[in-house]
Amino acid sequence: MQGVSDARNNTILITGFPGFIAGRLVEELLSRQERVAKLKNDEPAPPVENSFVFLVQQDHAQTARQNLVELVQRFPQLDGNWILIVGDLRAPNLGINAAALPEIIDSVNVVWHLAAVYDLAMPENLGLSVNVRGTRRVIELCLTLKHLHRLNYVSTCYISGQRVGVAYEDELFGDCGFKNHYESTKAWAEQVVQESRDRIPTTIFRPSIVVGDSNTGETLKGDGPYYVFNLLQSLPTFLPAVMVGPSRAYVNVIPVDYLVAAMAEIAASKDSAGEVFQIVDTAPLKAQEIIN
Repeated sequence: MQGVSDARNNTILITGFPGFIAGRLVEELLSRQERVAKLKNDEPAPPVENSFVFLVQQDHAQTARQNLVELVQRFPQLDGNWILIVGDLRAPNLGINAAALPEIIDSVNVVWHLAAVYDLAMPENLGLSVNVRGTRRVIELCLTLKHLHRLNYVSTCYISGQRVGVAYEDELFGDCGFKNHYESTKAWAEQVVQESRDRIPTTIFRPSIVVGDSNTGETLKGDGPYYVFNLLQSLPTFLPAVMVGPSRAYVNVIPVDYLVAAMAEIAASKDSAGEVFQIVDTAPLKAQEIIN
């Protein structure tokens, strides 16, 4: 295990690593640190500014460690500036070991909460346990952090459920007819976050459907639109493309690199505290256009 650097630097606690979005977010934060340092100093080796605390599930600990070893090779400034803590969102203090907790409370000043169950077919009790109660546990921990200046919470545009019409950033939608337990539990989780914004400086992000990298197509996801993509790949080339769902319906998707760049940029602004940002494609394609 590595050691966290001097608490005078930003110490960032991240949940959800090494998941799809969290993994790319860490890369973006490290890349951004390099770019800022080069602009300031015109030096190839940027000074260390951020330390990271990764809260991971036991099942993902080995993968997380391997990913961090690879990240250190690409971003040398990360070397010696991270710790990995096995925890549980559903437990008090997120299941953080009692010996490590005092340092966390004293040093962490930025929290990124991305951990959630994203399965659209999940049972309700699982979504309530992880997405809602887990988020409440994060809020409870944030209230104990001595130097916290930002909680960044990743919600979803689909907390609006089957609401029709324009959905604004400053709205909470209540029970507007959810299609699945992912939507409903993420809606209730965001309400938990919103209720604490008067006590915790918070930025909320609502992305639309997140897909792979816009340049390479790389993704860890196999759900959502990828069900259709995989079906298309399996069809013989002489068959016409299969249309799933209404062909003229708009489908709002964003590439993961666009999402994490937007979140990192927004989170770096002092003016974004207390705000909600819907990160979407402002000119979405219709389903038929995506299939084509």
